[in-house]
Amino acid sequence: MSTNEDKPIRKTGADLPAHDELFRVLVTNPKRTGTIMRDHFPEEIAAHMIGDPRLIDGSFVDEALRGSQVDRLFEVPLKFDKKFLLYTLLEHKSTPDPRTPFQIARYMVNIWERYANEHRNRRKKLPAILPLVFYHGERKWNVPFSVFDMIEDNELLRPFTRSFTYLLRDLRDMSPEQLSSTPDIRAAFQVMNISGLDSIDGEFLIDILSRLVDDTDLETAVLNYIVRTKGEMPITLEAALQQAKPERWRNIMGTIAEGWIKVGEAKGKAEGEAKGKAEGEAKGKAEGEAKGKAETFLRQARLKFGKLPQQRVKAVQNASITQLDHWLEALITAENLESIFKAS
Repeated sequence: MSTNEDKPIRKTGADLPAHDELFRVLVTNPKRTGTIMRDHFPEEIAAHMIGDPRLIDGSFVDEALRGSQVDRLFEVPLKFDKKFLLYTLLEHKSTPDPRTPFQIARYMVNIWERYANEHRNRRKKLPAILPLVFYHGERKWNVPFSVFDMIEDNELLRPFTRSFTYLLRDLRDMSPEQLSSTPDIRAAFQVMNISGLDSIDGEFLIDILSRLVDDTDLETAVLNYIVRTKGEMPITLEAALQQAKPERWRNIMGTIAEGWIKVGEAKGKAEGEAKGKAEGEAKGKAEGEAKGKAETFLRQARLKFGKLPQQRVKAVQNASITQLDHWLEALITAENLESIFKAS
């Protein structure tokens, strides 16, 4: 963050209300501010202050609040077992403002975001922030001291609602039983880990598919996920479906055939667009799309039927996009290679 000891945050001089102007002057001088902090910090913190605080640019204030407060942000060096940086936000209020907890929370988040951006490659930890609000109004201060004090209390939720923490559930480190007590939800969580795998065990797929409830949106979503992340394994999925869902596997394979075709089309289209852009020709896009579909068909056909006759390879490589679409659909449920071409 940039140092700016003399620059006012908003208005200056006569433009500021009297109390704002006084507070600004009070906390502009680092030595004076250090004295204020030592006077008003908890003793156990003040005793560890070393040197004077450093004024930090305070332009983190919300636009909607400008002109109503004069905030100052300082970097305060502390010495415990090692040097420790504390950020102190000095704020003042002349009336009991019920928005104060929200304002302080927003300030803190903005400060941390800016600090993280400016220290991206240097520090992994955020500095602690101790807001210090000075109030000088006539009425009693009846505003909660934290956003958390405004949250409806519950003994079980208190450990989570009384901190800035969040819960992390790393699926990679959890056993299947920890993922969910519900079989199909557990299956969905498990399958989310396959994107980083080079290959998928057939028994794993059978287990996953057998726990999915038939004809549900979750079943469709899991199958689509498998197709999109592992688009080159139709034979493995087909075999797993035959065992996990023997009465429905053909219908399922027919339904998700469109997904495999789209995977091939997307790859071919991307290659075609890249070629077309480089050459400046629309023809390149069509050729690239056809090439992508042909490669998808040949790859999947080899997985299913093994080595292909050279004449069939050439026929596929020279086929039109329409013909390739027809063959790709037929490939999903074909029992042998020749049945695909005879049906065309």
